Amino acid sequence: MEQRGRTAAVAAAGVTVLVLLVLIYIGSNELANFDAALVGYAFGAVFAAAGLAYRYTLWITRPPTWRYFSAGWRYFLSWRNFRRYTLLIPKVWWTDIFA
Repeated sequence: MEQRGRTAAVAAAGVTVLVLLVLIYIGSNELANFDAALVGYAFGAVFAAAGLAYRYTLWITRPPTWRYFSAGWRYFLSWRNFRRYTLLIPKVWWTDIFA
């Protein structure tokens, strides 16, 4: 189980790096607007995102963590909570954010 989790973590980190590099390439107009001073920041952001994806995937693939994670999403996306949240969320946004 541990080897499978590590393989999934490496794959998630790799996908994260590729997606971030593609977004940097697209967002900088094919590197035409990419300043040389930003190379360090870009490397740091890519390295941090890869590390975060790797550690999060390792953590979530452990059986107890996965059980809590999936049960939490099941509870959050349940019909009972959906009915309650559809009225609660606009009210909370209005009172806590806009008012």
